[in-house]
Amino acid sequence: MSTGPPNWAGRPHHSWQQAQTHRVTVAVSAKGAEGRTDQEIDALVTEAQAAMLVRLETAVGKRG
Repeated sequence: MSTGPPNWAGRPHHSWQQAQTHRVTVAVSAKGAEGRTDQEIDALVTEAQAAMLVRLETAVGKRG
């Protein structure tokens, strides 16, 4: 039985996001590395997901 939260100190930060539009689901995940902040990893995941959604909207728009 656990008596408290796990010790995450020193472990790489993981970030994951999922979004859905036009019946399509997109997901992005990232694992941090030494020298990268949690905020950098989260920002990169957000930027990547936004780029994927823009491309999807553009592709769907071209198809009508």
